[in-house]
Amino acid sequence: MQQEKTFRSLIDTAQFIKKIGDDGSFGDVGLYKYFPKTRYEKSIAIKCLKNIPHKDYNSILESFKKEALILNKLKNHPNIVKIYSYKILENMPYIIMEYVSPYQIKSESINNLEKLIKHQPTILTDDFILLLLFQISHALSYAYENNIRCHGDLTLKNILINSDCSPKIVDFGLSAITNFTREDFYKAPEVNKNLDLCEISDIYSLGVVFIQLLNKKKFENEKDFENAIEDKKNNSKLFLLLNKMVSKDKKHRFQSFKNILDVLSKDFKTKKDILFSNDETITERLRLLKDFGMFEEAFDLINKIENSNNQEVIDYIENTYYYEYNNPELISEIADTYYSVGEYNKTIQILFSFIESSNILNAPLIYMLANSYEAINEDNKAIELYSICIKNYPDFQLAYMNKAYTLFKLGLNEESLEILNNILQKFYGQIENQVYLNIGKAYASMKNYDLAKEYFIKYERLNPVDKNNLFNIGQLYLIKGDIKEAKKYINNCLIIDPNDKDALLLKSRLEMFKEEEKIMGYKRDYEDEVINKIRNIINNSTFVGINFVLRSIKKENYIQFNCEIRKETYDSIKSDFECLKNYNLLKYNVSSFNNGISSIYIEVIDSKYFHELFEKNNILLKESIIKFAELLLKPK
Repeated sequence: MQQEKTFRSLIDTAQFIKKIGDDGSFGDVGLYKYFPKTRYEKSIAIKCLKNIPHKDYNSILESFKKEALILNKLKNHPNIVKIYSYKILENMPYIIMEYVSPYQIKSESINNLEKLIKHQPTILTDDFILLLLFQISHALSYAYENNIRCHGDLTLKNILINSDCSPKIVDFGLSAITNFTREDFYKAPEVNKNLDLCEISDIYSLGVVFIQLLNKKKFENEKDFENAIEDKKNNSKLFLLLNKMVSKDKKHRFQSFKNILDVLSKDFKTKKDILFSNDETITERLRLLKDFGMFEEAFDLINKIENSNNQEVIDYIENTYYYEYNNPELISEIADTYYSVGEYNKTIQILFSFIESSNILNAPLIYMLANSYEAINEDNKAIELYSICIKNYPDFQLAYMNKAYTLFKLGLNEESLEILNNILQKFYGQIENQVYLNIGKAYASMKNYDLAKEYFIKYERLNPVDKNNLFNIGQLYLIKGDIKEAKKYINNCLIIDPNDKDALLLKSRLEMFKEEEKIMGYKRDYEDEVINKIRNIINNSTFVGINFVLRSIKKENYIQFNCEIRKETYDSIKSDFECLKNYNLLKYNVSSFNNGISSIYIEVIDSKYFHELFEKNNILLKESIIKFAELLLKPK
C-alpha cells in the first residue's frame, strides 16, 4: 500500500514537459521534470505500456511485475537505461526510467541509432562501430548474468544515444511480455518458427542492427538485409564477425555475448595508450609509486608502457625485488614483468629461488616458471612443471592447455590429444576456445583431416576472425578437393590480413580452378603424394642448367629450368609429370628424343618463393625443389 502511494506521489509531483516517443509498440513516452521534496529537480521519462492483448491481460500484468523486479537489477550498468520505479495504476502498467539526453548535432537531436544513421552517418567508422558493439555486448552479457530472459526487440530505435554519443539499451524484456516485435528481418529464423526467444536470438537481432550501421543505411525490409549480406563490398574483418552473428543456423552463431566480448578483446585490440612520453617521466612516476608503497600500480604501469625494457625500469624491478623478496604476490608481479621484457633467465631465477626457499606450491608461480622454461626452449622441463601444477591444482585449466601444446610442439601428438580431450570432458562448458584449435592442429599433423576440419570449424564458430584458423580450414578443403569452400576461407583469411604470404600463395593456386571443379587425386596423403612425385622426377633427371626468371603470366611468377632425360625414364614417370601439371604445380615441354635422350623445359610456379628458399639455405638444387614443394604444402 505504501509503495502504491509513493508511486502515485511520484506521478503527481512530476511536471509534464513534452512527449518524446510514440513507437507504436510498447506505448507513449513522456519527458517529465520530477520535484522530490528532499532533492533537486530531476529529468525522468515515464512510459505507459499499451498494445497488451485483452485475452492475456491478467497473465501479462503478472509477468510485467516479475520482469520489472529483474529489470531493476540492471540500473548499475552505464549502457542500460536505468529503471527507477514501476507500478500498475488503474490497470495500466507504467515504467519510470532514466531520461537519456540526446546527442546534439547542429539543430538535430539524435536520440537513437536510427537517427544517427540518418543525420550523422560519417561518424560510423569501423572503430566507432566496434566501440558501440563492445559497449552493447557488455551490457547484454551483464543482463544475462543477472537472469534477464532476453531483450527480444533489439532494433536501431531501442538502442538510444546520449549526449556524449554513447549507447544505452532500453525496453529489456518487454517484447516477451507484450508479444510484440517490430520488423520481421530483426527476428532470428528460429523465432519465426515459434521457438522461444533467447540469448542466441538476441545475438542475431544485434547483428542485424550493426550490419545496418556498417552499411550506414536503415533497412526497410528483408530484401535490404539479404542484399547487404550478399554484397561483395562488405568484406571487412568486422563484417566477418557480424556475419557470424546473423548466421541462419543458430548453432553457427556466437552462443553468448561473452563469446563476442572474448573475440573483440582478442582480435580487435586498440593501440596501447602511451601514458608517458619519455623515460624520465616514467622513472619519476615509478619513484613516486614506490615511495607510496604502491608496488602493484607500478608494475601495472610498466606493463602498459610500449617500450618497457628501459634499463632504468629494469633497475627499478631489481631494487623492488631486493626489498620485497618474501612477498609471494609481489614476486609474481616482478617475475611477470621480467617475462614481459624478455628476461626469461631472471624470471626463472626469481621464481625458482622463491619456490625453493618458501616451500610453497603456488600454482601461478609454478605455471609462470614452466612458461619461462618453455620460452628458452627447455620444453621437457616445462612439461615436468606443468605436470606438478596439474597434480597439485587439478582445476588449473591453463596448465593442461600449455602441457598439451608443449607436447604437440615436440611431435607427441597422441599424448597431446589425450590431454586436450580430457580438458573437453573435465571443463565442459567453461573451456578455453584454444582447446578446439589445438586439437585440430594435432589431428592435422596426424593427417586425420576430417577430424582436424571438425575441430577447426568448432573453433571458428567461437572465433571467426582468427586468420590462421581460416587458412587451416581452407587448406583442408583444398586437400578434400572442395575448391569453392577452400576459396571462401582463404579469401576470408586475406580480408583479415591482405599481406599473409601463405594465403596469397594458396589463393594463386585456387584461382586456376573453377569453383565447381573437383581436383583429381586430392586425398589424405596428398602432400606426400605430390612431394614423392617431384622427388621421383628430380632423382631421375640430369640437370643441365637453371634460369631464375620473374615472368608475369596471369600475375604468376615462374622459375624455369631444363634437364635431360632418357626416353625409358621419361615413360616411367610421365604420369607424375601429368599429375603435377594437373595440380598446377609445374608446366613442362618435352623436345623430340635424339639417341634416346630429350631435353625437358620445366616451369615451376611461384619462383619468388623458390628463389628465396634457394638463396637462404644455399643447398643443392634437387634438395631445394623438394623443400620448395614441402614449403608450399606445409600446414600452418
